[in-house]
Amino acid sequence: SKTFELFLLDELQTFRNRLSQLTKDEEEKDRIIINEALKGNSHPNSIDIILRNYPAGLNIASQYLEEEHPIHVASRRHPAAISVILSHRPECANLRDSQGRLPVEIFIRNAEENGVKGEEYIQLFNEIVTLVVPPSKLQKCIMRRMSLKSEVMKNVIIPLHVKR
Repeated sequence: SKTFELFLLDELQTFRNRLSQLTKDEEEKDRIIINEALKGNSHPNSIDIILRNYPAGLNIASQYLEEEHPIHVASRRHPAAISVILSHRPECANLRDSQGRLPVEIFIRNAEENGVKGEEYIQLFNEIVTLVVPPSKLQKCIMRRMSLKSEVMKNVIIPLHVKR
């Protein structure tokens, strides 16, 4: 509701003001706000409100980031927010973390721990994969890492009735 959105934005502005003691970088403040909401497993609707009001947090400064980008936090800890982030910045699907991993790799490695399986797994996997450009980048990435290959095969190729 509009009341909730106003309350949320008021609280976030208070938090953002306190962040001024840590950093003067506006983009970093926005990224911290988004990441804290993701780490707190905020509802995807709340994440959407935050992204609309703090868009600089999704900026891509370089191909490899030292600090965690929200797409990597979501891929590791809050899969339900991946779609929301990609709806705001689809190019995030190609952003590598400080270890050189794409968001889809991070998602695959953490899906089971996050309780993502079956149709939800396939839907999120496909959503991320369709945005990876070029597709050969993803194929090379998965094929060179056998553990990722086995995770994808286990979750995507094996029919659901066999896995149950």
